[in-house]
Amino acid sequence: MPPRVSSHFDGGAIDVVDASRCDDLRIALRADSHADFRQWFYFRLQGAARHVTRIRFVNAA
Repeated sequence: MPPRVSSHFDGGAIDVVDASRCDDLRIALRADSHADFRQWFYFRLQGAARHVTRIRFVNAA
């Protein structure tokens, strides 16, 4: 079963690009409403406790 990534709660601030594999989760930072750059991320990852997990922020430099 693939992991579940969520930001649907107060303060959640990412967009899920692809969460179909634990070893290659891809998420994107949302634009900050008070800055010209992305600086905030907050999310929940469930179902990955016994898996090797890699999380890639696709739009962070």
